[in-house]
Amino acid sequence: MEQAIQQIMTQYGVVGLAAAVVHQGHVIWSRGFGSADLERGVPVRAETMFRVASISKVLVGTAVMQQVEAGKLQLDDEISTHLGFEVRNPHHPRMPITIRHLLTHTGSLHEEQTPAAEQAYYRFLGVTRTTSEPPAIRELLVPDGAYYTSDLWAPWAVGEKFEYSNLGTGILATILERVSGERFDRYIRQHICEPLGMEATFNVHDLEDIDRISVLYNAEQEPSIDQFRGVKPEAVDLSGYRIGSNGMIFSPQGGLRASVLDLTKLLLAHQQGGGIPCAADRSADQSGRDMMAPTCTATAGGGTGTGVHGRLLKPETIVEMHEEQWRGYGVNGLYKQKGLHVHITEDLIAGERLYGHAGDAYGVLTGMYFSKEHDLGLAYCINGAHIEQGRAFNTVEEDVAQALYAHLLSKM
Repeated sequence: MEQAIQQIMTQYGVVGLAAAVVHQGHVIWSRGFGSADLERGVPVRAETMFRVASISKVLVGTAVMQQVEAGKLQLDDEISTHLGFEVRNPHHPRMPITIRHLLTHTGSLHEEQTPAAEQAYYRFLGVTRTTSEPPAIRELLVPDGAYYTSDLWAPWAVGEKFEYSNLGTGILATILERVSGERFDRYIRQHICEPLGMEATFNVHDLEDIDRISVLYNAEQEPSIDQFRGVKPEAVDLSGYRIGSNGMIFSPQGGLRASVLDLTKLLLAHQQGGGIPCAADRSADQSGRDMMAPTCTATAGGGTGTGVHGRLLKPETIVEMHEEQWRGYGVNGLYKQKGLHVHITEDLIAGERLYGHAGDAYGVLTGMYFSKEHDLGLAYCINGAHIEQGRAFNTVEEDVAQALYAHLLSKM
């Protein structure tokens, strides 16, 4: 396995890579390769944290569904009801936009498809992340808002087409704050990460050791983000922030810092019907040796493997998240089937129907996927690779996934 990964890294010029393999509720292999910080000579380990990009959306979807279970949201609620102001596509002003639309990228948001939309969206994001009193998301979404442009909206009707939207996840995070009364980063940490034993966070100031986070590199091996050099960035004073006004402060669409070991814990919770697996407390061995997590008493709906001790979501809620909500062709063929902030794919590993999510931002490629049929899963973070389009994913992802799958088959 190690030799196969090293060959892939050489072929694609990968700076750093971490990966983990799961089978029957256990992490059976995990390892880090290459560098997390070229300048300072820090190696990648299985515990190294990366900004995992759009895998973050799975946590947002999970949090939204927790609020559905709590009776504070319904999937077909109009988002305007929970935001406290009306949000409409100006090209189709009579059509309501629902929470389900945002979870399936069918809300007709269009924020990165025209120069005017991009300028408005990124100007809003820039101010949101750097000021002590970030603007309310209303300023981006309503016609009299300071950042509004009608170009944010596609010409087609709500629900008619798939258009990948990061802004939609920011709106969901804002709604999550409003119905829970908790700041987004704190909600995710308290209600998802801590119960699962994940050290992952949307707020880097939660981490005791900032060196846990890898620098992200582009294909030319130039730093793109998270070059902290051992020093936490100065925190923005958010004492004046009003919870529920702008959930995009901590980049819910892609700002989670997590290790592949963290991702396996989230993966197992989804694979085991929403249960919190007993394996959540057990870290894999950095040497790459097979690890078997301890067992505990299984509870209803826990699935196979380690059993569960509590749950994030009810089994029927997990089933609904994983059900196909949309089918088509999106993002150069990467997205052909979507659940509720869950990607369904048969393109990463031939013959395997997988559930999870991918990520691609600032030079890192990430993936967290599992098979229900064969009780297997994998997670990877690939940093600074040369990118080539494959069947649906990038070829380096397909090659890494195939190497991980081959290792898994050798253990079955």
